Amino acid sequence: MSLSESGFFSDVEYFCQSVRDKKTRLMPGVGRVVCDILSGDDVRQFVFESGARYPDLQVILEGPVDHGDYTFPSGLVDVVALAQLIHDGHSVVLHQLHNRFGPLASLVREFEATFECRAQANVYFSPPNAAALPPHFDNHDVFVFQLEGTKTWQMMKGSIELPGPETTFLPQQHEPGELEESFQVSAGDVLYVPRGIMHHAVASESDAVHITIGVFWTTYADVAVDLLKHLVGRQAELRASIPRDWRTSTAIQQQVLAEIHKHVDAISLEEIRLVLTERWLDLVMTRRPLISDQLEQLRQRDEIKPSTQFRVRPLALWHQSVHDDQAVVYCYGREIAFPSHIGPLLETLFRADGIVTISALLKEIESPDWKVVVQRLLAEGLVELV
Repeated sequence: MSLSESGFFSDVEYFCQSVRDKKTRLMPGVGRVVCDILSGDDVRQFVFESGARYPDLQVILEGPVDHGDYTFPSGLVDVVALAQLIHDGHSVVLHQLHNRFGPLASLVREFEATFECRAQANVYFSPPNAAALPPHFDNHDVFVFQLEGTKTWQMMKGSIELPGPETTFLPQQHEPGELEESFQVSAGDVLYVPRGIMHHAVASESDAVHITIGVFWTTYADVAVDLLKHLVGRQAELRASIPRDWRTSTAIQQQVLAEIHKHVDAISLEEIRLVLTERWLDLVMTRRPLISDQLEQLRQRDEIKPSTQFRVRPLALWHQSVHDDQAVVYCYGREIAFPSHIGPLLETLFRADGIVTISALLKEIESPDWKVVVQRLLAEGLVELV
């Protein structure tokens, strides 16, 4: 069962309106399905038996540890040295394990598809009473899925309000304050921690294993920065040098300010919409296919008939548009082009909810090209027969 099928995202609208960016939230028991995806024993296997290398695997003790203490010169992890460090109270982090473990990649993609933004997964393994990291805040939100054991998460004063990617935690500048909240997070629980919240996590009397899903929301600032880049790329006047004496001459300074304001003030809603679409396209075109059965699907391609059941793959991110007399579907870094008259059929197909048949779609829109279109989308890994 996937996280979506378990109902985890069922209150996503409430979450986005009332919780996101605002407060820490403990969700007891709602992450049990993830314990079936990745167990504590699976994590130990990755740590000790997978031939892990630095920097995919890193040792931490309230911060990074010199990797020379637990790796061979090649970067391969020395499991004997690693075991000793863990025995002595060090923790292990498997960085972006979703890039090397399919089920975790699917979990991350569910977050990306639901929230339409980039996400990643790190896995932490801590021995009893260990703290992997010192008190700190992150510049992105995290969803903590506890897989094994229990951790105490403390939320402290000293938080930064909604930090962006340019704001990083610096221990010399950002000191934790008094305790504000404390949460006991056990196996199967999920803890949401907004960016900027100062926090500290300590394992209980047994090993503790958890996944952090880092979510990088699209912010108004992101769109504003992209919009200015778009504007600068389109208007050569903005790339011209400003007068040398802008700082000493009040008249020239006013001239410069007026010129910049003129261009910014001329930004249209259509340009903003274009930048938003380009940002979504960047996500769509950089997501790899998470498909294990494509060969079997291809072997059934010629058997497609009106009664065949199929669906758009749930973990596929896609975008459709019509331009230059073509209907184009963007997915997996590819542009799948059709004649423009195929556009309405594509819209109907993508609008369908869940499993459908061709005959059901043809009740909404007639198209003699249905078989060719479905076969092409199947060959590209965007739809699957069920």
